[in-house]
Order: sequence, then C-alpha cells, then structure tokens
Amino acid sequence: MAIDKNSLNRLKDKLPNMDELTHRYLSESLAVVAIALGAFSAWRGLFMGGTFLSLLFLIAGSAIGAFFSEQADKMIKMACHTFYKKDRASEIIGGSVMAAIALFIPFAYFGFLGVLIGGAYHYYLKHTDN
Repeated sequence: MAIDKNSLNRLKDKLPNMDELTHRYLSESLAVVAIALGAFSAWRGLFMGGTFLSLLFLIAGSAIGAFFSEQADKMIKMACHTFYKKDRASEIIGGSVMAAIALFIPFAYFGFLGVLIGGAYHYYLKHTDN
C-alpha cells in the first residue's frame, strides 16, 4: 500500500513540529529521556543495581514521600530549583545530570521519582474535595 505525496504533506502539516515541542517542553522531554535511560539501565543491569533494587527504591521513596511529606516537599523544591531554573543552559545541564544519574545509578533516580510520587499522592489527597 503506497502513500501518495499529497496525503503525506497534509499529515506533516497537521502534526506539530518536533523542534517546537522540545523547545517548549525541554525539561519534560529531558525527564522522559532520563526515565527511559534509567529503565533501560535497570532492566539490563548495565552499571549499578538492577530491576529489583530500582523497584525497591521506588517503593521506599514513595513511602517516604507520602509519610514525611513536609521534608519530601523541601527536598523536591530544592532539587527543582537546582536543576530546573528559568534559563535554558541550566535546564539543559540539569536534565543532562539527571539523565546521567538515571543511566549510571538508576536506583537513586527511581528513589527520587518515588519521593515525587509519594509527595504528589499526599498533596492531592490533602487538596481534593471528598
């Protein structure tokens, strides 16, 4: 089944430009890359730890984030202010550092993600109307 050139051009016009999206959502794009690198590194056991250790740190980080929400919130704010400032260079450097941590020490990165998950869980339970 061949695709004609006319329909391919219409499809290209409808899809957003990838450069535009990564420019607008740079920190989110780098976070996705870091999660993918960390998952691959943990799955294959490339450097340190492995799947079990990463899962254990994710669970422990979630519990810490949920039970010690004030301290976890301070840690999350400190990390976000350090790695994700408003200028583009520090955002790229911060995302690259997070991706390197995710690749070489995936259990530490998944522990941090666990704290984020636990903190978000506690925040939304506290701020939603039941």
